[in-house]
Amino acid sequence: MNLKEAYKTLGVTSYHSLNDIKLKFKKLVKTHHPDVNKDPQSEETLKKINLAYSFLEKNHKEKVEIKDFKHNFTHTLKLSDIHVILGLSFLEATLGCVKDVKITSKSLCEKCLGFGKVKDVNCNKCNHTSYKKVMCECTSSCTCDNGYSFVTKSYSIQIDPGTINGFVLRISGGGDFYKDIKRDAFIQIKVFDSEYFSIENNNIVSHLDISFTESILGCSKAIKTIHGEKTIIIPANTRHEDCLVIKNEGIKSKNKITDHVIKVSVSFLTNEEFLKVKKALE
Repeated sequence: MNLKEAYKTLGVTSYHSLNDIKLKFKKLVKTHHPDVNKDPQSEETLKKINLAYSFLEKNHKEKVEIKDFKHNFTHTLKLSDIHVILGLSFLEATLGCVKDVKITSKSLCEKCLGFGKVKDVNCNKCNHTSYKKVMCECTSSCTCDNGYSFVTKSYSIQIDPGTINGFVLRISGGGDFYKDIKRDAFIQIKVFDSEYFSIENNNIVSHLDISFTESILGCSKAIKTIHGEKTIIIPANTRHEDCLVIKNEGIKSKNKITDHVIKVSVSFLTNEEFLKVKKALE
């Protein structure tokens, strides 16, 4: 049996979570068990259902997809999808990190499987056999909310270096239970502004104020980068709004390493500075 056949047998798809597949499997077992279903083919059908579930249980992977919906992802949201905002500092977004996100979603109650009632485990009429309990009246009200309960689950989210504001991560099956399947959860990234840095053309940008004397004579300066402090040389005759580049000190993503660009601002020459420059040039 291959994946396609297994999904078809259980009436599910690769977009269903493993929990959804398990619930679907239990329902099919109840429907096709020979003690309940008198169809001559029920036993063979049940074997096929068990085989399909065993195959999917071993091969199914929960999906956490990363997609950039470019701020229009709300058009992809469906009923019972969950939308969560995840705030990141500028350094967390540019350097990458791992964040734990808790999502509370509406789930099918595991005790009553959505029926709102549970079977008495001490009942002797059904001999504690699951498929016989379906036909037995040894039921009592479940403590859930009409067959549903709210479950909080923690997800460990990998944030790649260079993640931008508005980026969206989709957790397949992380939303509410609706019409026999679990919908998705969407995590939208909110990157907070930095006091020192910004991003232009994928490069990290910062600003440096120097005096007129320093611009004429040159100097060395300690510069903050996202990777730590670096000392750079300001060349003589650096002009206002010149850009200095520190190679490979920007965003270090899987596909590309960018630079750190320093935009220089030169202050006006004071009388004291003028005298110093004049004396240095004599």
